[in-house]
Amino acid sequence: MDEWVFEHVAALFESAKHNASLDAALRQDKVVVFLHLLGLDTNGHAHRPHSKEYLDNIAYVDAGVQRVVAMCEQFFNDDKATAYVFTADHGMNDRGAHGDGDPTNTRTPLVAWGAGIRKPTPTANKQDREAVEWGLGHVTRTDVEQASLAPLMAALIGVPFPLNSVGVLPLDYLDDDAGHEGRGHFKAQYVY
Repeated sequence: MDEWVFEHVAALFESAKHNASLDAALRQDKVVVFLHLLGLDTNGHAHRPHSKEYLDNIAYVDAGVQRVVAMCEQFFNDDKATAYVFTADHGMNDRGAHGDGDPTNTRTPLVAWGAGIRKPTPTANKQDREAVEWGLGHVTRTDVEQASLAPLMAALIGVPFPLNSVGVLPLDYLDDDAGHEGRGHFKAQYVY
């Protein structure tokens, strides 16, 4: 499933090299490239989160995201205007299930970088067990409620917050150095 998505993204950027109207459309402000990577969810449910199939799929998605970022950077050639947001819709327990409210089911990854996103700040707090396990014990973890992803993404591309959103704009995630006058001029490639 994920291979199909990565192939279509590559085909999109390749087509833009030969299609002037597609090239122009992709280079407008407020462009969002959204990838729905369903393989990890499917493999987690079918084979469990610690299985070889799941771990192989994680490695494949990691490499695919690296390729997509490289394609975006080559195509747009403007690291000051591109933001990347990588997240999921739910977590998963060791049995490959979710929905019971356990933190392993409700915590989801959020990795964001690029234009408008604050860079990690160092921390002396080594008490964050998960951050240490992830090899990120040296930086401050900033948690964001899932409902706040829509306001974050809206702010990055400069569109009004979704009308019915119950989330709040996670200001700690935004780069103060970018300045408020710069927001709203970012292209954003959302990898999901």
